[in-house]
Amino acid sequence: MPSREGVMANPPTSFIGFEHVIIILDCTKFSLEKATSLLAHYLTFSDYKGHKTLKLLVGCTPDRLVNYASRLWGGCVSDQHLTSKEPKMNE
Repeated sequence: MPSREGVMANPPTSFIGFEHVIIILDCTKFSLEKATSLLAHYLTFSDYKGHKTLKLLVGCTPDRLVNYASRLWGGCVSDQHLTSKEPKMNE
């Protein structure tokens, strides 16, 4: 995890006034075309999206440096579950 001082040494102009922000988290989804088995279909199907997806938690600094990427999860996992089950960023 980068230090607050390191991240804010050269903050983008859009983040001036938000010195407390050192990481931006996003649950990103990728669509899948075809599952190879019924189990894969079940684990990757998203009721919300209506098709098969994989999810991953991505963290980046305000200056757009990706500094964290979780393992891939099946699309049936909620964003809340994904963020609570991933290891802490500084572990």
